[in-house]
This record gives sequence, structure tokens and C-alpha cells, in this order.
Amino acid sequence: MLTPGAYHVTRTQEFPYLSFVAFTEKVRGITLKGLKYPLSNEDLSIGSTLCISNEIEAKIGGISFIEGLLLMLQSRD
Repeated sequence: MLTPGAYHVTRTQEFPYLSFVAFTEKVRGITLKGLKYPLSNEDLSIGSTLCISNEIEAKIGGISFIEGLLLMLQSRD
């Protein structure tokens, strides 16, 4: 579970994929960098599939947001 702020995620062979799920009604100001599908200052609502099944393309990916709670899942596929 992520709280507002900035985070770095390292790409691994075992878990190259990332998904983000809103855990509050709205997560505001999401920015994703170094991922296959980058975002810049987007909002995410509960139930949205906007941030499902992304992939870390750089050695280190970045995630930041300004409001809400965000669940981050790292997976194989």
C-alpha cells in the first residue's frame, strides 16, 4: 500500500509487470516514469483499469502521486 509521495521500483526478471489499483475513492496526480505506459498527473478512481498490467522498461521505474492510497502489485504476467 502506497501513501502520497514518490517511489522507485526496480525491474526484476522475476516480476517485470506492475499494476496500480486505487484503494480510496480517487487517487490524484499519478505520474509513472520508466514504464511502458507512462502517465503524467492523471487521476485514478476505484474500479478503473487505467493502471493495470504495465511493464517496467527502465532499470528503475518511478511512481508518484499527491492524494489517496494506491495498491501496487508486481507480477510475472
